[in-house]
Amino acid sequence: MKKTVILMAGLLAVALAGSAQAATMFAVQNSTGTQDMAAISDAGDIAAQGTITAAKIGVNVATPDSGLAVAETTTNAVRGIISSQHNDGIQAAYILFRKSRGTSTAVAPGAFAAMVKTGDYTGSLDASGWDGYNYLNGAGAAFLVDGPVVQGDPTITPQGLATYPGRVPTAFVVLTGNKTGSLAASGRGERFRVASDGRLRISNQPAAPVSGTTACTAGDLILDAANASLYLCTAAPNTWKKATFN
Repeated sequence: MKKTVILMAGLLAVALAGSAQAATMFAVQNSTGTQDMAAISDAGDIAAQGTITAAKIGVNVATPDSGLAVAETTTNAVRGIISSQHNDGIQAAYILFRKSRGTSTAVAPGAFAAMVKTGDYTGSLDASGWDGYNYLNGAGAAFLVDGPVVQGDPTITPQGLATYPGRVPTAFVVLTGNKTGSLAASGRGERFRVASDGRLRISNQPAAPVSGTTACTAGDLILDAANASLYLCTAAPNTWKKATFN
């Protein structure tokens, strides 16, 4: 009898250990104990429900200086931040920028923040390089409100309908720079714009070539708007062609 009890106790211990091993995790449940709101699995995977409230979150960053900071040292092709879309429709992976005036973070129709204004940037992408002392934003792309904003109507959905009155005319802008010349103050300037009405604009161009043999790379274009001229480098080395518009 004693041996049977010991054997049963041993089997129970093994069973419990196996069960614990399969389910080992740290979990925080809701107030009713019916749902894991945050959990860490055996593999180290972290799952959370609801909103994560934190001033700053860093991934491989000890002291993040933004809402979300991610650092990598790997050279693998797959790294950084990835947005994925997996379904049987035409929808692509998606990244969205939002901008409003005021301090409201409301995003639902009818829960208004203050309207944006002409000249406001609604989103931007920048690339920075370390110069030995600071990171400098050398090139980027931006989305800029370039016309009068018309207030929408929260009673009309979806907002994609032609009858929806709201309008935020927005241009797409490409910026580059090298911290020299007329762009020294900001380090870069607007080079190309697709306006909200579809017009194309080239600006902040380098000076026109001094001669047909000024250094260039085949395919280079320089617009001299002040003199209604366009220069094209047609072949290497240094062969400029000039077209003048009357």
